[in-house]
Amino acid sequence: MIRHPFRRTPTDTPDPRDLAPVDDANWNIHTWSPRAAYPSSEFLGTIYGCRSLSALFVHGADRIACPFPQAGRLRSEPSPKAMLTAELASAPARLTWVDPRRLHGSQPWILRQHVAYYCSDRWAITGIPSAEDTPLNRFPIVVRDNKGRFIIISGHHRAAAALIAGEGLLCRLISSADPLGTRINKAVAFTPTILWGRSTSLGHVVADTADEIIRLVTQGSKVLCSSRDEAIRAALWMHPRLPASHFGLENGGALSAAIAQYVPGQFSAFQPVVNVVDSYRMCTTCGGLLAAKCHFHNAPDVCSCLPDPPGYDREKLMSCTMCQSCRMVVVSGHFRLRTVVCGRCREMTNRVNRSLGYLLFPQGIHSMVNGGGTLNVPERPADQDAAIAEFLASFNQMSNSVQRWARWSDELLVERLRALGFGPGQEIDLETYRNACATAGLGAESGFHELIERAAREMPPFAGELRAVRDELLKVTS
Repeated sequence: MIRHPFRRTPTDTPDPRDLAPVDDANWNIHTWSPRAAYPSSEFLGTIYGCRSLSALFVHGADRIACPFPQAGRLRSEPSPKAMLTAELASAPARLTWVDPRRLHGSQPWILRQHVAYYCSDRWAITGIPSAEDTPLNRFPIVVRDNKGRFIIISGHHRAAAALIAGEGLLCRLISSADPLGTRINKAVAFTPTILWGRSTSLGHVVADTADEIIRLVTQGSKVLCSSRDEAIRAALWMHPRLPASHFGLENGGALSAAIAQYVPGQFSAFQPVVNVVDSYRMCTTCGGLLAAKCHFHNAPDVCSCLPDPPGYDREKLMSCTMCQSCRMVVVSGHFRLRTVVCGRCREMTNRVNRSLGYLLFPQGIHSMVNGGGTLNVPERPADQDAAIAEFLASFNQMSNSVQRWARWSDELLVERLRALGFGPGQEIDLETYRNACATAGLGAESGFHELIERAAREMPPFAGELRAVRDELLKVTS
């Protein structure tokens, strides 16, 4: 963003918006963005709940002026940033909700790429910020001054994402009377969705083990656990680089004792649910994703219809993909332990595997690492077992299952694109695809239903069991 304090109109009269921010791209073509109510509480109310980055970052701008009114410093009062002390950095994080429409800013601009990151579920699930993974940046920090203003000290991009989503900002709220936020919430947050304590004012479900916490968090719940060690194990599964100080422990030795049952390999393999919009395009010919730099690793994503760029090794890079079950969210690529499903669909497809006693849906190339689990073959009549054994004679390698599921998913996605009216040979924004799905009433359950129906048709010996477990799961989720 740039400012033009001495900008004049073609008639040489002063422009009334001489101090209003304009985006660089718009200035370059000698036009100005209408910003009559920007920034103000009226503007924040207009953007609140719009669910579109483009409504905030107009004209495709990558950087805009901070949408929150700037908080001027009060006379004879210390700067709010003076409250960012070493004590606060080392203290356990206690979180509460603040309405983003009531916030004031303390920095002049925000970047589109960081707001897009927080519009996804990645930070909420893992606790990994888009930049500067430091103690004071892992959670937004808001100061309430003596005038009653809520001033953002850290977390302007998360506040903008909450504004777009029409949700409260989950943050550490501090004031001169309560500098560590202990009066607001007794539970300690290890990640935005994993809390440790006996009670909390935040909406939550209760879990006692790390496995249960992980399952609930990947399904979109905020979880309270009374066991510090179990909560630490679950938090490290989401964010393996958290230091001992993050958990209120004095040293790494204390952390090692708390995670005695922790197996490092299983935690680093996690790939979160990422509801990304405005970051990818979709090829309507094959359903593949395209991006000059993907949302995760700054690597390019190229669909199968296009030639590979120079030096692009498709087999090694393993491009990002739509979840192979729901086909509604993006799953990170460019990682040898990657999954092929989002966290919610992982639980459902693994449930199908366990019910069949057969790895019909491998969770990735390294399925066991990604939560494939141990399969127990159910008891079946002898004639059904014989029919299944004969049918699976040519499908006895996991690589066949991996390729078969990928083929089903690709075909189902192309069928959906045609049904939504997108012909081949186009490139559409991912947001356009998802809006069309929402208009047609298609969601995660629709994708899972279509997947099981395809599997039932192509694997007749399993058809009855597949449809039974599908109906059970969809009944529970609904």
